[in-house]
Amino acid sequence: MRGQLSEAELDPDLLMWDVRRRIKIDAMPKVRTCLRFEFTDTPKEASFYWLIRSDEGIELCITDPGYEVDLYVTTDVRTMTEVWNGDMQMLAALDEGKIDLHGPTSLRDAFPSWLQLNQFAGIEAARTE
Repeated sequence: MRGQLSEAELDPDLLMWDVRRRIKIDAMPKVRTCLRFEFTDTPKEASFYWLIRSDEGIELCITDPGYEVDLYVTTDVRTMTEVWNGDMQMLAALDEGKIDLHGPTSLRDAFPSWLQLNQFAGIEAARTE
């Protein structure tokens, strides 16, 4: 069983590195695509991450790579972690406004299909009493 994550265990760097490794590149547009993630609950200087899809694969940047952003993803670390771990459905997070997407409708609609969940997402989380 997976345990419940405390606030101290939420790490956007590890989360984004893991997300980068499990993006379904074949589901993304065939052209360079730049996603900017903003975590609203981290210090401003450490709140932005860019995922860039190119012919070479997926690159994770912690500084602005200088490309035009195609899709902006705004959320908090806990929400993205819960989605990533399979504890919250992506569509529910979007519907509830816990994840906000800005960009062309086609990219906003396709975004959920680009993310494969954490490889442990199917493991039941430990219950707390």
